[in-house]
Amino acid sequence: MWRYIVKRVLQSVPVFVGITLIAFILMDIVPGSAVTMMMDPRTAQMSPEVEARLIAHYGLDDPMPIRYGKFLLNAVRGDLGFSLRFNQPVTRIVMERLPPTALLATSAGIFATLLGLAFGIMASLHRGKLIDAISMIGAMVGASMPVFWFGLLLMLFFSVRLGWLPPSGWGSGDVRYLLMPATALGYGFAAVIARVTRSSMLEVLGMDYIVTARSKGLGGRVVIYKHALKNAMIPVVTVIGGQVGRLLSGAVLTETVFAWPGLGRLLVDSVLMRDLPTVQGCLVFIAAVFVAVNLVTDLMYAYLDPRVRFQ
Repeated sequence: MWRYIVKRVLQSVPVFVGITLIAFILMDIVPGSAVTMMMDPRTAQMSPEVEARLIAHYGLDDPMPIRYGKFLLNAVRGDLGFSLRFNQPVTRIVMERLPPTALLATSAGIFATLLGLAFGIMASLHRGKLIDAISMIGAMVGASMPVFWFGLLLMLFFSVRLGWLPPSGWGSGDVRYLLMPATALGYGFAAVIARVTRSSMLEVLGMDYIVTARSKGLGGRVVIYKHALKNAMIPVVTVIGGQVGRLLSGAVLTETVFAWPGLGRLLVDSVLMRDLPTVQGCLVFIAAVFVAVNLVTDLMYAYLDPRVRFQ
């Protein structure tokens, strides 16, 4: 097991480097000057001499490979650079915006996992019946509906029409502000989990050892939850880990729609303001979380199915 863990950790390093390199290149080729965004063009103008000094001060005139190398080395030490727009370290900004995003992603993930598993198991146990059809129709709608569109529908119905929930914002300690963003972000995630759980449970329930367990007189709950569900969870765990990237990417749209002050909204605002250090810092942090979660998913997969360790 330890050899497998070391192997997966080493394989995660080039993935992380590749993600950060692609993000760095894409931001580097975006037209426009980053230093001009440090001043409001409506109130002040920046002379070419001042702009040139700022570009040299921040090292923006260095070749792209040198700038990327410096950025990667500093990121390993926890230094994500200095924000051109907010005039403070990027690491501090990311840490300030992290709690709202962590709360939103965790709530959406828990909601999606519980809802997806429940409907997937019910659909597999009532195959061909009404509850199976309703579950799969709901899963199809959730998998095909964009996050931002579903968020706007929730806002229109629960805030504008009914007035039950606040339309947007961040209310510290008030769960009402969390309900719609978490639902909008987690619904599509739940749809994928439900479909995979259903197909995996149907496959496992047809195995010989399940038929043998039932023929021995074991109760239905024991057969389902003790024998069938554990083996059926192997592909489900893989899907849950793989969908973390969807949660992080969906958080960008969800936080923008609901004015949620997290990393996603910070990333969008930084792109619009051409604050390259902040954009790169957010992308590095999201990439690190994505790689770490996928690593944990692989380890969970190896724990549930020991054959994976020897492949």
